[in-house]
Amino acid sequence: MKILKFKLAIVFALTSMCALSQNWTGNINSDWNNQGNWSSWPLSGEDLLIDTLNYTGAKASPIISSASVFSPAEVVIQNGAVVSINNNLNASGRIELIGEGTKIIQNAGTVQASGSGSSGRFIVSEGAQVNLNGGNIFCQQRLIVELGASIIMNGGNVNVIEEIAVGDGDLSGSSLFLMKGGSIVTGGLGFENEFGVYEPTFKMASGSLTVNGNVSWLGVLPGQGTPRLILQGGTAVINGSLLNETGSTVNLYAKVSDTANVTFNGPSIALVNATDSVVHRDASTLTINNSNTFSNAGVWYGDNSLITFNGNTILSGTGAYQFNSLLIVNGKFLSQVIPDIKVSGDITNNGTINTNTGLIELNGGILQTVSGANTINFYDVRINNSSTGISLAKSTVVNHELELNRGLINTDVVNHVIIADNAIVSTFSDSSFVNGPMVKKGNDAFVFPVGKVNKLSEIAIGAPFNVNAEFVAEYFNDGFSDTLSMNAPLSNVSNHEYWKLQQTSGLDSVTVGLFWNDSAFSIESCNDLTIAKWDGSAWNNVPAGLNGACNSGNLTSQQAQLPNGFLTIGNVSLITSVMDNHAGEEVIYPNPMVSLSSLTIKSKTEIKNVEIFDVQGRMIHFIKTKGSREVTIPNTNLSPGLYFVNIFSEKEKVSKKLIVH
Repeated sequence: MKILKFKLAIVFALTSMCALSQNWTGNINSDWNNQGNWSSWPLSGEDLLIDTLNYTGAKASPIISSASVFSPAEVVIQNGAVVSINNNLNASGRIELIGEGTKIIQNAGTVQASGSGSSGRFIVSEGAQVNLNGGNIFCQQRLIVELGASIIMNGGNVNVIEEIAVGDGDLSGSSLFLMKGGSIVTGGLGFENEFGVYEPTFKMASGSLTVNGNVSWLGVLPGQGTPRLILQGGTAVINGSLLNETGSTVNLYAKVSDTANVTFNGPSIALVNATDSVVHRDASTLTINNSNTFSNAGVWYGDNSLITFNGNTILSGTGAYQFNSLLIVNGKFLSQVIPDIKVSGDITNNGTINTNTGLIELNGGILQTVSGANTINFYDVRINNSSTGISLAKSTVVNHELELNRGLINTDVVNHVIIADNAIVSTFSDSSFVNGPMVKKGNDAFVFPVGKVNKLSEIAIGAPFNVNAEFVAEYFNDGFSDTLSMNAPLSNVSNHEYWKLQQTSGLDSVTVGLFWNDSAFSIESCNDLTIAKWDGSAWNNVPAGLNGACNSGNLTSQQAQLPNGFLTIGNVSLITSVMDNHAGEEVIYPNPMVSLSSLTIKSKTEIKNVEIFDVQGRMIHFIKTKGSREVTIPNTNLSPGLYFVNIFSEKEKVSKKLIVH
């Protein structure tokens, strides 16, 4: 589109028309078809000039009440002349309106600029205006609104074969095409500015717009500014590309908002400048059909809106993508080949989302939902939700890294967040964790960032042997249904919390760790902390070592085991003697000891017998003595772990804790 290139041609054309055209005089009345209102009776194919400087008599403005009885070539209306059209006018050349106050008011009929080449144009220029209330406008080539002119379309129909062009401005402001109703079908829609800093605008509040070609922006120095496409209501269909031309000096600005319903069928959307932007807001809908590519060097911003991908779309470029809600239709894909995109609304995936090695950040201010018929395989995900977080209505896989910066991931027994083999969770806190069950696959040691309400309470596993291993973990912030049934040496289990850990694929023995950061909630007593495991009828001791401090730390089981079931924090009682009047007089050494080494037991009273039990309550050794005060077991054959040694005399039994490395 080159609007200004035609301006000199217009000047020359006007000069020649002064001598060759038939002039409106309005000598008698406003009747267009009255011969007495013209300087001479126009013949078909002649040019017409309607200029207030030529008015005589009553200076009546022309009205086409009945179809024009002649078909002029070019029609020029200028210097504040006003033409009212209620019937047909067919020009074989251009129709031009020039100057402030110059106006066409069309209520009915069909106006045609049907000449070939540059003749078939309808040009509104230099502050002139067209009010289209009804009827039809047809342009064989272009409809041009330039230099501060405007078209106000309240109804009727516009059909432009080549392009509607909105460009430039003047001292009165930028050019404007305002559509309040009616229907437009055009081969293209173009915006241009070649001087000054203006915002030539096409704005649709209601009606129907069909663009069969491109919607394009072009700026040429010294022209700058931000031409604007604003779709606030009605229905728009774009069958070509939406693009800012390479090297353009203006900013592309397109806005879909309010109640607009927009369908894009073109092959590409190209934002070539960092200052280009597309805004998608409110209850408006935007549907992307067919195979296409977004090439974005600027900003795509969505707010409280839904964009539907009903085609195969590739997101590319160096710019910023901030979507609101996304819907991927069944059988279609959305492919991300840029570093990151942001989504502040819901994601519904009925097709395929291919994030490649990119990041998707979920950064809404309300609860966001991830749902759809198909699982999303993310590469990197960042949770940065300032409200209640993310709700999973479909299981979601993270293949590389999950960042829990702000907000919860809410899961349930069916819909999990799944951390793939070799993937990690890099950050988590009391304000951002998984609220519900989560899954870890593979043979990695892993800390599950699970919790409830505002409380993070991790559970960890050591590295499984099987690369196909799969574990599910969940935290509960209330007491288990039974906290009283327990086996020695347990003396207590938590009344406030427990974890569920299940291996759903494989049979791997792993170490287990339980974490806490609030001892007032988690710990009954800091003495002899241990892990307790539910066997279906009672809690049993899982010997564990303390890491950190009682106020904030974790317990790690001393031995790997099959972890399936419920786990919690407990305490063990090491002394079970009824008559321990000589506490401290019995000695066992070495303690800790090395497996297979000798164990010596000494007492100041005669030892009758010695029993050694493991943490499951199974007797490992029984030694009956002949009243000796010292007993040596030359080869204990004890595996690493925690054991309990019962020393019996005539009057008492004393229990000691033994640790084997």
